[in-house]
Amino acid sequence: MLTVTSVILHKTGNRPDSTSLEANAKRFLPDIEIGVSTSNDSSTTTTSTTNTTTTQRLFEPKSDVDIILNNQWQQYDGINIAAYLKVEGGDFIYRHFAAGSKPLLTFVKEKEPGLYTQLFKVVVVTKEYALDFNKEYYHEDGIGTDCRSTAEIVKDRIVIRTFGGKKGLVVTTYSLKDHKDLWIEQDMVKEKITNTRIYKKISGE
Repeated sequence: MLTVTSVILHKTGNRPDSTSLEANAKRFLPDIEIGVSTSNDSSTTTTSTTNTTTTQRLFEPKSDVDIILNNQWQQYDGINIAAYLKVEGGDFIYRHFAAGSKPLLTFVKEKEPGLYTQLFKVVVVTKEYALDFNKEYYHEDGIGTDCRSTAEIVKDRIVIRTFGGKKGLVVTTYSLKDHKDLWIEQDMVKEKITNTRIYKKISGE
């Protein structure tokens, strides 16, 4: 490790004086924060630089993901929903309601970068689900089972992997069909069954 002593010798060619070591170091190295501890046989330094926070863009402006997260969406169609719900394992009332519902979907951007709340509203009932691109997060699935998920952006699509449900891994993908309608596709991997809810944009940017 480079010591303050060696730095001063290199800069001045003089013999280091332990009583003025810190002063000399600060004189010749004004841009570095110096901490000095002196013992019988050596001196050590701790060098730190100012922390720099770099904000990395989560998605590009006007990209499909940007459009998805900054608009409201109304479901108008679906594929294989009833069959999927039956395999998922909810009771009859839940399956009947979920199969027939066409929710309004809104994304709420939270203060923490990369964190959103999804609001699925059907008449007077609103279900909330987190969407966190920073870390694994915990939540309940549609039938009330405790799960954990990860979310990432892959090729201009949002991909959510959910673990812990009764039927194992579920992969949910949000994508724009022909850069227009929002398709939310769920893949129950172990059971080899999928369903899709199709939404149209109704407001936003």
